[in-house]
Amino acid sequence: MEAAREDPDRDRVIAQLGPAWAAMCRAHASTTFLWAHNGKTKNGWVQLLPNGKLSTTWCLGSWSVLANNTDVVDMSFGSSQHLCHLKKDGSFVVEQKYGLRTGKDTYKPGAAKTCGFISRNDQRGYQGVPGEKGYKALGGYTKRKDLDDDEGETNTRSFLQKDLQFGAFFAAWSDWKAKQARCMKEAAFEKPAPLAEVPKASGLVESAAEAAFAEAEAAAEAAELQAEAEEAVATRELQAEAEELLSEATWAPPTHRVSGKRTPLPATPPPPTPAQE
Repeated sequence: MEAAREDPDRDRVIAQLGPAWAAMCRAHASTTFLWAHNGKTKNGWVQLLPNGKLSTTWCLGSWSVLANNTDVVDMSFGSSQHLCHLKKDGSFVVEQKYGLRTGKDTYKPGAAKTCGFISRNDQRGYQGVPGEKGYKALGGYTKRKDLDDDEGETNTRSFLQKDLQFGAFFAAWSDWKAKQARCMKEAAFEKPAPLAEVPKASGLVESAAEAAFAEAEAAAEAAELQAEAEEAVATRELQAEAEELLSEATWAPPTHRVSGKRTPLPATPPPPTPAQE
């Protein structure tokens, strides 16, 4: 059995508790309780801290002793207020649970009541970091869904401004760094296999491609020359036909109309020769 360690913060919490709760926490050297949402399966933990502060698996909260009954501790976190009644066997049962916003009883009819079991020397009852997927809790292996408090309270969390303190964020950051370091250490890194070299194209493939390209260029050039030749032949044929038509045509003197009739114009006499003059 591990010897109890002196803890000033624990002593301050015990001094704020009622007689029965204080005796139980002092005997176990602990203010940490394992949380069982259905009264049996332990799926988290809660820890009483000085000045009425509460730390849980899921979020921060607050606690206080009821003035009219010192055997009842009010643990408020998430979206609910839990009234925890002390039992004689070193545990407590949440007899009443109310919504922090509505004040209504949030226990479902016939639902099992949540219980808490004190953990010696503030052991939180699991191996690993809070919130780790598939952590091993006391009482058996728990699945991911068990991390959501009793009845999934973290789906509608409500935080008070006083809870947003540096200490809370630093603690969460420290847990995250510890988890990251452990995962990096345990992860098996394998050197990636070298990439296979792509074989270069053979000279035969390159020659075939070049030959096909040259053949296509030659065919295009031949087609262009043939089109030009056909166009030249057609032009020559048109010129020959035009010349033939002009040679067959006869010249007639121009005419003009006089009173509706076409009469030939008098021929222009040729200019006199030097002998005639």
